Amino acid sequence: MSEEQLNAFREKVQSDVLLQGQLKVAADVEAVAAIAAENGFHLKPDNALRMLMWEFQEAELEGGD
Repeated sequence: MSEEQLNAFREKVQSDVLLQGQLKVAADVEAVAAIAAENGFHLKPDNALRMLMWEFQEAELEGGD
């Protein structure tokens, strides 16, 4: 997975409330990779993607953006 693809996916998620919701409830990094693939991003379920998942799930726990 390229850092460019990961950053592009992060930007898309930040601007899409529906995607944010999907990431917040994703069970695992494989689910996040599947969500990314559904949106045209080919990302491996690796640590970088796991960090992105945690970033959005932690934002939910903290009560917002």
